[in-house]
Amino acid sequence: MENKIHIPETLPLLPIRNSVVFPYMLLSLYVDKKSSKKAVSAALNKNRIVFLSAQKPANAPHGEEASLQGQSVFKVGTAAIILRMRMMKDGRMKVLVQGLSRALIQKVTMKNSYYEVCIHETVDKESTNIPQKTLKLIKEVKEALKTITALGGAGSNDLSMILNEVTQPGRLADLITGHCELKIHEMQNILETFEPEKRLKQLSRILNKEVETIRMQNRIKKMVKNNLSNFPPPQQQPPQHHPANPYLPYNVAGSGAGKTEEIQELLQKAKEAELPEKPRTEIFKQISRLEKMHPESSEASMTRTYLDWALELPWNQSTKDNLDLQRAKSILERDHFGLHEVKERILEFLAVRQLKTDSQIKGPILCFTGPPGVGKTSLGKSIATAMKR
Repeated sequence: MENKIHIPETLPLLPIRNSVVFPYMLLSLYVDKKSSKKAVSAALNKNRIVFLSAQKPANAPHGEEASLQGQSVFKVGTAAIILRMRMMKDGRMKVLVQGLSRALIQKVTMKNSYYEVCIHETVDKESTNIPQKTLKLIKEVKEALKTITALGGAGSNDLSMILNEVTQPGRLADLITGHCELKIHEMQNILETFEPEKRLKQLSRILNKEVETIRMQNRIKKMVKNNLSNFPPPQQQPPQHHPANPYLPYNVAGSGAGKTEEIQELLQKAKEAELPEKPRTEIFKQISRLEKMHPESSEASMTRTYLDWALELPWNQSTKDNLDLQRAKSILERDHFGLHEVKERILEFLAVRQLKTDSQIKGPILCFTGPPGVGKTSLGKSIATAMKR
């Protein structure tokens, strides 16, 4: 069973616009309101956990609401952990969060110029004996998602592979809903459905409707294309030659008109970084993809996080590895209590590296898995310290 992060009953409230966050979901948020910034700071100073609730649009009839002096948020939201925060040049905070658990707001209070909420956490009961009708529903939902991906709709092959390992209906519904570009009210309705099987049924109806919509759109596109093929081709214009830009192997060149500040900032960073050829090509490819994505989608959030990480790597710096096993062992023991099997595996890894004299031989890659807060990042830092990287 996964180690579970303890969620306090009282948390800072971060209202969010145009998005709904689900358990297990990763999302980048931009925070500009003063009260919201203080809520983020309060969470960072304590346990990094904040409560995310979507702001209720005007005239939205569904869902219970909590009043926040002139605005409302839905009572059902998600407790989430702040994985990273950085300040933008324009004064906004960019916050990377991961959803932990859905919860219900019971009370809202103002504290030090930000909102704080008392919550009641709701947790799905995991079962090893899933009814046959639920298993059939799980299969239908996965097949619908594969069909949407194959037809060119929202979703990805990576998500489909991840879902092959998911057996619990509630978690499956949350993962798919959090990664698909559904309407806000559809996502909020699913978040407010506490019974896993009912949640999955709602999602199944939405996905099946989406399959029909995409198929209809594709049929219309095909008809239009066939009709246009009956017209004579337009007169060819002579090609226009533009000076080559060695930094832009993908179609992200131009004056910057219409691009967001974020895209321009990423382009500037990528141009200024002394990147080797392969990473440079891949980074500009991902910037080009990000420019075409819906800014609030989960895939856009993951791509932004990847680009931030890739552009911060010291591509042209290197160090000579220190493979002293006694030094590594003492540092691991100093920094981490317990985790004996993990530390033993790390030392085995370093021992193999010590024996390898041919630098061309590729060794295995260590992969740390587990929920946030169990020590993956700090183990990596300890290894870097031991190897003097």
